[in-house]
Amino acid sequence: MIKTAVYTSKEIANALGAKLYGKDVQISGITTDSREFSREPTCFFALKGENFNGADFIDEACANGAKLIVTDREIASPVSIIYVDDVKNAFCNLAKYHKGKTKIIGVTGSVGKTTVKDMIKSVLSEKYSVCATYSNNNNEIGVAQTLLSVRDEEYCVVEMGMRGAGEIGFLSEICEPDIAVITNAGSAHIERLGSRENIFCAKAEILKNTKKFAVVPSEQRFKNLNYGNIRPYFVGDDGDFAITEPSYTDTGIKFGIFEKISPENSDIKADIALNSFGAHNAQNAAFAYAAGRVCGMGTEDIKSGLLKYKADKMRESLIETDTFSMILDCYNASYEGMKSALISLCEYAKIKNLVPYAMLGDMLEVGEFAREYHYRIGEFARDLGIKNIFVLGENAKYLSDGFCGGVICKSVRDASYRIKSSLKKGDVILVKASRGMRFEKTVDFMKEM
Repeated sequence: MIKTAVYTSKEIANALGAKLYGKDVQISGITTDSREFSREPTCFFALKGENFNGADFIDEACANGAKLIVTDREIASPVSIIYVDDVKNAFCNLAKYHKGKTKIIGVTGSVGKTTVKDMIKSVLSEKYSVCATYSNNNNEIGVAQTLLSVRDEEYCVVEMGMRGAGEIGFLSEICEPDIAVITNAGSAHIERLGSRENIFCAKAEILKNTKKFAVVPSEQRFKNLNYGNIRPYFVGDDGDFAITEPSYTDTGIKFGIFEKISPENSDIKADIALNSFGAHNAQNAAFAYAAGRVCGMGTEDIKSGLLKYKADKMRESLIETDTFSMILDCYNASYEGMKSALISLCEYAKIKNLVPYAMLGDMLEVGEFAREYHYRIGEFARDLGIKNIFVLGENAKYLSDGFCGGVICKSVRDASYRIKSSLKKGDVILVKASRGMRFEKTVDFMKEM
C-alpha cells in the first residue's frame, strides 16, 4: 500500500475526470494488490495484467480494507466505486495529480539510468528534501507509484524505462519533468526497436513534456535536437560538463569535471572521488553533477553527495571468498555496459596486483545482433588480457569463439564449481550478465562449496 495524503472519494473522482458512485469516504492509502491488508481506508485500483484482472479480486480487496474501488467492470460492491475506461491510465493520472508542486527530475537512457538516478538523489539530498524511484521500478506502474509516494519533498527523481516506442513519451506526460536527463542512447532494447536511431528517438520522447532543462550527452545527434523552450546542458567532451580520464585509488576512482556553462565560470574544475571502481561511473557522476548544478547546488555539496553514493549490491559489489576476489555486477548487461565492466575489472586488477578473470553470460534483448555482440565481447576480453573466461547461456559459444578459448559451462552452479576449483589467491573475477541469467546465485553456490 502507498500511504498518501488524505483524499475524499470525490476528490479522487474529480482528479480522474470520472463520477463517484456511493458514499464520499476519506481515503489515506492507494493499493493495486487485493491481498494487502490495511487498517486505514484504501482505494483499490483493479489493474489488468497479462495473466490476471484485478476486478476478479475486488471482494478480497474490500475484505482487506478497501473503501473505494476504481474499475472498468460494472460490479455490485458494498463500498464506493469509480468507473473508468482504463484503470492503468487512471492510476497514472492520479499520480500526476498527487505529485503537486514537487519538482520532477526524469531520468532515462539505455544504460546507467538507475545509477544516475541514485547519484542525483545522493547529490540533491545534501541540500534538498528528495525522494526517488525505488530500485529500478521504472515502468508505467512503477513511475506512478513513485509519484504517489511524494510527501511534499522539494524534488522527486523518477527513473523511466521502456519496452518500445511511445512509452517514454507517455511516462513524461505523467511526470512532466522540470529537468530531463538522458544518459545515452545505445544498443539496449535494440531487439524491440530495431535500430540505434529508433532507440535514440524513443529516449528523446522525454523532451516532449519537459518544462525547463535537459541534461544530455554531448554527441552531435543530441546537439541537433530541437529543444524549443528547454535549456539543454551537454555532458562529455566539448560539452558544458567535461570529465578528465579517471584514475584509480585504493578505494575507487577520481577524476575532474570542467564546467563550461557560462563564460564567467568556464575555468571551474571540480575534483571528484567515488567509492566505485567502475570507470563508467565517472560519466554517470558527471550527469548527477550537472543536475545538481542546474538545481542551484554548489560544487562542495555535490562532491559530498557523490562521495556518499553507494551502488546496489548486485550492480557493483566486491565479495571476498576464502581465496579469490569476486566483483558481482549482474543486474543488467548491454554491449556498452559489458565492455565498460571488463575495462574496470582490468584496472582494478592492475591497481591491486591481481590476475583478472570473467564469468560472462547472455546480453538479452540484442536480437539479431546477438552473435556479433557476444563474439565482440569475447574478443574484447581477450584483447584486454583477461586470463580466462567462464561462459554460459545461449550465446556462450560466441563469447568463447571471440575469446579463442574459455570454459563453456552448463549452468550457474556448474560455472561456480569450475571457478571455485580453478581460481586461487591473487585472482579476481568479474561476474556479469543480464538480470535474466540470475548470476547473483553464484554467491550462494560459492557459500555452499
